[in-house]
Amino acid sequence: MFATRWEFKYRFAIITSFYVIGFFSPWLFLLRDGHRTTAWLWVSFQLARTGIADLGTTTLTVTILALIAAVMGAGLRLWASAYLGAATVNSKQMHAGSVMDAGPFARMRNPLYVGLLLTMLPVSLLMPVSGAAFCITAYLLFAVRLIGAEQVFLTEQIGQPYIDYLRRVPAFFPALRARPSRLQIKPEWFRSLADEFYGIGIAGSWAVLAWRYNAQLLTQAVIISFGVFLLLRAILPPAKRA
Repeated sequence: MFATRWEFKYRFAIITSFYVIGFFSPWLFLLRDGHRTTAWLWVSFQLARTGIADLGTTTLTVTILALIAAVMGAGLRLWASAYLGAATVNSKQMHAGSVMDAGPFARMRNPLYVGLLLTMLPVSLLMPVSGAAFCITAYLLFAVRLIGAEQVFLTEQIGQPYIDYLRRVPAFFPALRARPSRLQIKPEWFRSLADEFYGIGIAGSWAVLAWRYNAQLLTQAVIISFGVFLLLRAILPPAKRA
């Protein structure tokens, strides 16, 4: 079943709610379970239990992988937003024009959703284990619903050119080769830097602060990044579609 128009319109708020629920994990209070170990420590400990390395090494490995995911997520979303345009990325309704097959869309159909998942992974490590599992699972299910709705809409509006695009470009994993696009697009890099500040802030926070291994400090950095992101969205004028 695909997402409704209401879900698409309020997708930002819905995804934000996944983060909030993940961090607070209200079921832990209802169950009176005071065990709120972060997923960061839990994953590192589980890897150490296998005997492949000591806890210090596995913690460092998980931290490095989280940083890589954060950087890749921020970069992918920045790239995709610059090509798709802020007006379309932030719109509360679906739009159809020419098939977008420029920039990252030449190799992957859903770089924005994949980029957000990559950004979500390091943030989820700061949550309780069950909260992290909820946040990631809820997002994946919601993203699949959104993607399905978008594909039906674009197929109906664009027709065969979009069907051909679906056949030649993978949904989630980048193609090794990309067919040159005929679209003449000037990427909106400056506006995209503001619109994607949340992911950029997450990547910067992990790059600078992760080596202290202080989940509380990183959580504060996540909140600040999100706050600045909301502020930028509030003060910047609405983007106009070309």
